[in-house]
Amino acid sequence: MKKILVLVLTLAMVLTLSVLVSCGGSETPATTKGQTTTPPSADTTPIGETTAVTTPENPTDTTNTAGNTPKVTTTTPTTVTPTPSMTPLTRDPAKEYHIDDAIYKTSSKGEDHEFIVINNAGANMNERYADGDGMVLYEINISEMIEPTITLKVRQMYLVYWTTSLDVIDYADMQCAGNFLDTESALMEENPDAFTENGEYVGGTNITELVINPADEEYTGVIYIYILNAKPQFGHGGTVMTLTISQYKEGKGEEKPVIDNSPGEPHYKPVDAMEIVDEYLVNGNDEDEAFIHLNTASATDTRRYADGTSFLTYRIDLRNLYEPTVELYVTQNYKIELSPDGETWYEFANFGTSAEYAEKYAADSSKFHASGDYLEGDNWATLVIDPYAPADHIDPLYGNLYIRISDCFPSAGWGGAIEKLTIKHYGFVNAQ
Repeated sequence: MKKILVLVLTLAMVLTLSVLVSCGGSETPATTKGQTTTPPSADTTPIGETTAVTTPENPTDTTNTAGNTPKVTTTTPTTVTPTPSMTPLTRDPAKEYHIDDAIYKTSSKGEDHEFIVINNAGANMNERYADGDGMVLYEINISEMIEPTITLKVRQMYLVYWTTSLDVIDYADMQCAGNFLDTESALMEENPDAFTENGEYVGGTNITELVINPADEEYTGVIYIYILNAKPQFGHGGTVMTLTISQYKEGKGEEKPVIDNSPGEPHYKPVDAMEIVDEYLVNGNDEDEAFIHLNTASATDTRRYADGTSFLTYRIDLRNLYEPTVELYVTQNYKIELSPDGETWYEFANFGTSAEYAEKYAADSSKFHASGDYLEGDNWATLVIDPYAPADHIDPLYGNLYIRISDCFPSAGWGGAIEKLTIKHYGFVNAQ
């Protein structure tokens, strides 16, 4: 049984009328200190993420993408005395240690369920999002961990607090892990189109890693982490993508691969080598998981699709592949970019500027919204990327190949969709 005081927390939150204190931001969020912990009714749709996500493009999508009615998880309130603080465990100078990372995807798949105390937020296959007065509350027992740190990958209008006891109900007395309001002005100045007239951030590309280090407070025992909406009057609330719990463990541990973004060198086909074709279906079943670098796109049982400002980024290591090619089976308003390092991007394909788009629009403009986004989805294409000669304006790629799939008309839906990733290369197959 979780050692929590959810009943005390819930009653205190409802009765407390103090204004939620921001952690260093330029604005105090307009909500009471006690965020509502009562789950929304089943017929209540949360204040929406990008409305394009809920277009009829994927009518069978039940993955609870942002803007749909959230799947609600509640925990029956109990009254238990919290684990008392103890002296934190530290490394013995005479012993060898390694860092052990446990990474949990925070999504509708529930990898993080063992840590959830309260969840009245929404979720899809990639993340949890606290729209409106939604909340995700995690409880993590670190009493047996050596110098642990907790890292949350967040985005949108996040507000994250942590505390060591549910007796503490005033956010002003909690530790602040991160506040979107601290960076809002810089984001607005950098990309004003990402904000609506009321200041709501719709871009969602502000992926940030927040690190909580309990050792800074010389604390061990139980840690409680709140993920909230920095502007609860709007949607696009605090979104958490992964929860990582790191600690030191005795022994050398396994060597972790280090991402090497050096240019590399080409590997040409050996004599008598055979072509090897590796195909991965791209959908909510995660066959392509090994290649996903960053992902804010949505998914169904048949495809991933990047509506609005969402995106899907693959990283494929080419160093041990002989004459590789990569094929993407895509449709709708796709925009494909390539990069050698995940930072500098080059456009490879854009349906919105293609001759096919112009021809289809001229032939039947009823297939298009006024904004130009393509509705029908019958523009399936197999795009072939030759990393050794990707395009006239892109240098050959011999190291890592980064591929980003997004929406060429982000103001509307029907964004770039992909159903299959194929990697072809040459090698020798062991007949035994």
